[in-house]
Amino acid sequence: MGGRGQKGWVGRAYQAIEPWSMDLPPPMIEVRAEQTYRFPMAPAADTVTRGYQVVGTGWDGERKPYYPLFPTDRAWTLVARDGATLHENPLDPTHNFGMTTPTLSWQNGNQRMELYVDGLDHVAWQARYGVEFRVTKNGFVTSKRMSRMLRDYRVSDRLPESEVRVDYLNLDDDGEAVWDGAGLMSRAMLERLKISPNMPTDQQERLREELKHIGRVEFTMVNSSGQHKGHALVVDDLDVDFRLPRDIKKDAVTTDGTAFVGVNFVHPHDDMRLDMQSIAHLHPFFEEGQMLDYLHQEGELFRQAIESGRQGEAMARLERATAEDLSNWPMRNFFARGGQAQWFPGMVKGLIDGHLERLE
Repeated sequence: MGGRGQKGWVGRAYQAIEPWSMDLPPPMIEVRAEQTYRFPMAPAADTVTRGYQVVGTGWDGERKPYYPLFPTDRAWTLVARDGATLHENPLDPTHNFGMTTPTLSWQNGNQRMELYVDGLDHVAWQARYGVEFRVTKNGFVTSKRMSRMLRDYRVSDRLPESEVRVDYLNLDDDGEAVWDGAGLMSRAMLERLKISPNMPTDQQERLREELKHIGRVEFTMVNSSGQHKGHALVVDDLDVDFRLPRDIKKDAVTTDGTAFVGVNFVHPHDDMRLDMQSIAHLHPFFEEGQMLDYLHQEGELFRQAIESGRQGEAMARLERATAEDLSNWPMRNFFARGGQAQWFPGMVKGLIDGHLERLE
């Protein structure tokens, strides 16, 4: 008998095979029936989640947000756990289906991501869904490859590997530096992919129109050779689907004859954000003194916006805030009704604190 959420043998049925001798009992063959998987009940909305956050769930085949590599034929839960309190804050059994070990887990910054697929360990998951993860260097590198694949995509598909044509560039050291993290993708390939079904209809239509003219995308392509990733220029008349440097990550491969292609769109912004790794890689393109000048100029723009009463401009510079964050921010309502930051020192302090937090 199989466990909950797994197919298992539930009984034996016997059927006679003709012809047979009347002097002997009829020979029998064993017919095995499989138990049909049934989705469990979803956890209650008020289920306690101490020390972890439920990032996504799949109940009754529903996937929000849309993770194309997560199953639709059984329930799953994706959680982000505080790496420092793993042993202090166990998961509620309804979130991990009573499983003691996650189906898949990987590190993302200081968080541990855990995927629980009802009734499947990592070996069964890899065999069922045709994806295999391997540690070629260390767990940190493999976690990066897993995180790249196991995310939500707006546009993606699993295609026969023979139908995804890749042309690898023969590059010298200078060429590899120029093409690092870059590539070309045909618009024909882009238009073959499927748009996330969980997006609202109006967003799907807008995205479908954008596919016709967008010039740059962030892509992930995984086949039996490994993972390819980066930003690609979209080319209308490219004679292959991808033209890429031969920088193949071996930690993630497909094993079922398909290639996974996932795309998210890249849009320009009127500002630039550099993380620590980018600053290190771009030295001496950015000198220390130049970076300090940029910080000073940004501070001047912010201060001038507050002093001149253009606090809307100041708030707009506080990036990384969602629309919900801004709508729930009391200062936004205050400014919208004609209030001025200069009237109250606390208002100015709040804006400046947000500015400093962003720079940090």
